[in-house]
This record gives sequence, C-alpha cells and structure tokens, in this order.
Amino acid sequence: MIKTYICSLILWCCAASLKGQNAGQLPRSTPETEGVSSTAIISFLDAFEKSGNEPHSIMLLRHGKVIAEGWWKPYGPWQLHNMYSVSKSFTATAVGFAEADGLLGLDDKVISYFPSDLPDTLSDNLKALRIRDLLTMSVGMDSQPAVDDNKSDSWVKIFLAHPVIYKSGSRFLYNPMATYMLSAIVQQVTGVTTYEYLCKKLFPFLNIADVDWTTSPQKITSGGWGLRLRTEDMARFGQFYLQKGCWENRQLLPAAWMQQATSVQIIQHPDLQPASRDSSDWEQGYGYQFWKGLHNSYRADGAWGQFILIMPDQDAVLVITEEASDPQRTLNLVWKYLLPGMKMQKLSENHYAGKRLKRRLASLTLPLPEQPLFSQKAAVIRHAYSIQDNDIKISNIAVNIDKKGHCLLSVRKDGIDFDFRFAAGSWLCGVTKVRGIGHPAWFYTKLKEAPASNIAGTYYWEDERTLKLVLQYTQSLFNEFINKETITLHFKGKNVIMELDDNRGWKVKCTGSNINTAR
Repeated sequence: MIKTYICSLILWCCAASLKGQNAGQLPRSTPETEGVSSTAIISFLDAFEKSGNEPHSIMLLRHGKVIAEGWWKPYGPWQLHNMYSVSKSFTATAVGFAEADGLLGLDDKVISYFPSDLPDTLSDNLKALRIRDLLTMSVGMDSQPAVDDNKSDSWVKIFLAHPVIYKSGSRFLYNPMATYMLSAIVQQVTGVTTYEYLCKKLFPFLNIADVDWTTSPQKITSGGWGLRLRTEDMARFGQFYLQKGCWENRQLLPAAWMQQATSVQIIQHPDLQPASRDSSDWEQGYGYQFWKGLHNSYRADGAWGQFILIMPDQDAVLVITEEASDPQRTLNLVWKYLLPGMKMQKLSENHYAGKRLKRRLASLTLPLPEQPLFSQKAAVIRHAYSIQDNDIKISNIAVNIDKKGHCLLSVRKDGIDFDFRFAAGSWLCGVTKVRGIGHPAWFYTKLKEAPASNIAGTYYWEDERTLKLVLQYTQSLFNEFINKETITLHFKGKNVIMELDDNRGWKVKCTGSNINTAR
C-alpha cells in the first residue's frame, strides 16, 4: 500500500510540475505541414465509421507532432481506456529497463527466480526455459495455463506446473501468462511491482501522469493485461519507441534493446501459405511482446482493436482505441487511406479540407440507437417491480422518467443499490460500481470495494410497451468483460419482463411483479 501511494505521489508531482506550462502535452501541428493529406484522414474516418467496428478514439502523430485527434462521444481525452494486451509491450519495456540496470539477462533461466515455486519434477524443457522465450511467446507449451482472479493459488506455481511440451524458443504460442511471468521476474529483481518500476523509470519522463494496472491475488502486476491509459499517453509510448528509447534528448533505454524488441524474433506460423501471410498484420513475425506488421510497421496490440501502431518509414505513430470484431479490417483501412496520404515533403495547405477535418474530429460521436416510428409521449413515469428469483441476484428495479425526459433505472443487485441514468436522443454520463447488470453475482470480486466505472446511457421506446436502455461502459477497470449493455423492459399490465444482453454475448431474462405504479 505504501509503495503504491509513493508511486502515485511521484506521478502526481510530475503532473503538478507540468501544470500551467503545457509541457505535458505533445506538440500539435497541421496535417499538410507535416506532409499528410487532410483529405486522406477524412477518407479514413469515413471508412472507419462504416467498417462495422466501433471507434472510440484516434490520434495520429507525424514527425513527433499530433496532426489529428478525436474521441467518439461519450468517450473523451480524459478517460483511461483498457489496453488489454497492449499491456504486454509495457511489461517488456520494464524487462528492458531491468536488463539495462544489470538486474537480469535475457538468457537467464526462468526457474532460477522461483526456487520455492517449482513442481516436484522438472522437465528438461522447463529447466531450459529462458526470459527470452517468455518475451517471444515461445515457451514450448501447447496450451495456456488457466488462472482465476478469485482464487489465491499462486499463478507462478500454476505456470511452472504446466507442461512444457516442446523445446523452448522453437515455436510460437500466444500465452498471456508468459507475460505475467516476466512481470513476476521484474518484481523479484527490483523489489517493486512492474507498475511501480515503470513509475520510476518511464512514466514521469514521458509525462504520463495517470495510469493504473491490475494485479494478481499475489499482488504482482498482471503484466499481460489490465493496464489503462489515456489516448495521448499511448501516443507518447509509441513516439518513445519510434525515437528508439530517446526522449527529450535523453536516452532512457538503449537503442539496441528497442531494435531487438521491435524486430522479428520468431515467425508465428512458418508453414502458412504466402497469400495468407501477405495479407495479415498478425503473420509478419513477433518481437519482444511487439507484433511486426505490414509495410515495415510494428505495434503494441490489444484485444478488440487497441493499437499503438509505429510506422518508422513514415516517421509516424497512430493510436486507435475501439471495440472491433475484426481488428484487421481497421488496419486494412489504415493501409488503404492513411498510408498513401503520407508524403515525404510538406504539402500545400488545403484550407477547405483542413477546416472540414477539424469540424469532423470535433463532432465525432457513437451512433445513437435508431429511433423507431413510435415515440412515447412525454410523461412522468414511475414503476417499481419486485423481480422473481434469478441467477443474477436482482431483487428489485424501479424506472423513473422525469419531466425533462431523463430516465433513472434503479437496480438492487445482491443487496446493493445501483442507479443508472439515460437521456433520449443523446448520451447521459454517470458512474457505477457494477460490472454488468446482467452478470451473475460471482462475477464480482469484493463488489462493495470495486472501483467506479464511467458509463453513459441513452434510451428510446421501441413501442408503447417496450423500453430500450443502452449503457456504454466508457472507462471501466473491467471492460475486458463488457463494453456495452442493453436492457429491454417489456411492460405487461402489472408485470415486467426484463432482458439483458451485452456485446460479449451474455444474455439473461427475468420477470417482475409491480410494487406500485404512478403515471
């Protein structure tokens, strides 16, 4: 607790020292000044919004300057976004610092760091496992070890007990627990968590002043997941790698490490047909927790389309956060629209396109649900229901629509009361500690102490008896589980049927009986 407080204090002091100086913000410029066509960026935005993926934010840097940035409301620049596996690249960076500090070597044997956590029998492949093999996802396992946030079993022991079938370093298997082991090793050699180590070695220098990261039950930084950052802080990290470890004329990490980390160390599927490989950004090779991509790019890559895309040949960094069912689709749009729009020389200013781009970026918003032909007349509505026995432990709900047309949904779940607010035809922002109304009680860990999540709600009437409520979880420590939730209320006389479903495919239905009604 004391270490975490000190780390937070360091970041706060860093932010405070920058306040009022604008030093914490990356420099800004215009696209044409940095050799990029505003029209190309507009074309990308047009295609991005029509791609079927849900955009959350974008930031494009050229020659170290931000030339385009935008957030789709209700997302905003102040919000921390879940990085998913982008976290892995930060953990690898911590390993790079530890190596530079002489605290470890990439050819060190993994078992040497955990003598009290070893299984009774050590295979030759486990004995040979190196830190380097963890970095390149070539542990030699044929499956990922399974761990549980809600159990106290040592994750290190679980990993070391998992069979290492193949010679380490010989074949690729994406394995988030390999990154967790890197985080555990960093903690062993530094005496602080990976998060705390980066608070000392990296974040203050890059002016990253607000970040959090989940831990295992053993209080080890998760490593492979659980990091949350703002969009601009993602961009700083990308620019740091583009500059090969140099920041403000100071070499923080050796350039040799940066080169190794972002070069091909292993090919994911060497037997893949060339036609398939040449069209995939996930088949270009893997470095030290970085993916190589098409067009000589590399990236930190998180599930559902979180990208820090570095393009050395173009001296550019592109950050994207989104909810993508097909992340390759987004990258294809980058190569189709943005890449051809980047020129080596400064372009003539296109004032019309520049103004159009500014307006477009300032007005980005997620599409609201389509309004049906039916529109409920403005009325004050107050309904309260006792919900029958259900696996998700909801006992009561109440629906109130006020004179302004704002809707309040109150839910008692597992003995705890939650309120959610919605606006008709727009997003209404709020906070909650629930990790999904429709999820079972076991889904929560210490619910009463859970961190708050930023949410936004909108609603509409599907017909005169059907109310649709949509929740967007915009800043949640747990949004790896849920990003959007739809609550459908079917009013039938004195009863209600409540249906809940989210973007991860979780669906549940329950019924309730009226307690009182006023209209």
